[in-house]
Amino acid sequence: MRELGVTNVFMHQVEPLCSGMKMAGPAFTLRYIPARQDLDTSVIDNLRDVQRIGIEEITLGQVLVIDARGIACGGVAVVPNDIIVGDGEGVVVVPASMAEKVAEMAIAMEEKEDFLLEKIRAGESIVGVYPPDETIIGEYEEWKIKKANQELVK
Repeated sequence: MRELGVTNVFMHQVEPLCSGMKMAGPAFTLRYIPARQDLDTSVIDNLRDVQRIGIEEITLGQVLVIDARGIACGGVAVVPNDIIVGDGEGVVVVPASMAEKVAEMAIAMEEKEDFLLEKIRAGESIVGVYPPDETIIGEYEEWKIKKANQELVK
């Protein structure tokens, strides 16, 4: 997303609930200030309490993002429908308006990394392969064409 001008997307001190867990989905955001008895003397009402209503309204596939500080989650601003993607390495926020472009870029990056990993597993030195130099980029472009042609034959 750096290429799109967005750099503050990695959530800090946010971890998966279970080892190996991965998730991706639109954000369902809930911002609140924790209760303090001297400020909030109302009785909790399941029909009016925003937290409880939020739990009832979230749909399958959405990622619940709760912010108790009223500023951000993991140091990143999250707004409704941003796409939250996370695994054991971390969680990132993809602005909803950029989601399609970021997905296209991620697919292209994954494909390129598959090619580079293939080269390294075949015994090539990491030098020049990662990051790829002009020769490797040329080989990658040829590899993509060959792969696309193979897909057409199927």
